[in-house]
Amino acid sequence: MTNPYDLPNLPTKVLLNYLEKARSKRHKGHTPIPGGRMLSVVEIKTELTKREHVPNKVEARALRQEKAKESYREQARKNRRKKLKKRRGW
Repeated sequence: MTNPYDLPNLPTKVLLNYLEKARSKRHKGHTPIPGGRMLSVVEIKTELTKREHVPNKVEARALRQEKAKESYREQARKNRRKKLKKRRGW
C-alpha cells in the first residue's frame, strides 16, 4: 500500500506550502510532514519540476480575462451573422 505522504501522491498546492515552510528560517531548509518524515527544499523542488505549472493569482486573472474576451468576440460574431442573414432575407 502506498503512503499518502509520498511526494508523487501529494497535491501541488500542498507541496508548494511545504516548500514555503522549508524556506523559512524556522525550518532551515527542511520541513516536517505527517508520518515523521523531513522534506528538504531539493526534494520538494525536484517533485515540483515534474508537475504542470500552476498559475499564480495574476496569471490566472489574465487567463480568465482573455477567455472572457474571446467568448465575447465569438458571441458578437454570431450576432452580426444573424443580423446580416435577417437583413438579406436568408
